[in-house]
Amino acid sequence: MSQLEFGRIVCDVEPRPASTAVEPDTAGLPLPPSVWTKSLKGELDAILRMAMRREPSQRYPTVAHLAADIRAYLEGRAVVARGEG
Repeated sequence: MSQLEFGRIVCDVEPRPASTAVEPDTAGLPLPPSVWTKSLKGELDAILRMAMRREPSQRYPTVAHLAADIRAYLEGRAVVARGEG
């Protein structure tokens, strides 16, 4: 892949949700991909999507905000990113 093609992908192609990115043949996962897919769906997909937005104003304003959303997820509370489209 050329640098130009790589740049185009980074700038123009939306990343797919993490829950759909786990490949069935992924080696080294301690759990089957179906378990990872289920775990990543919903809040974690939303957190990752918000963290990777192209527009800086649409991302978490600070690492502390990202950490707070991860903490909320781990504690079973609603996450800020889930409210984001």
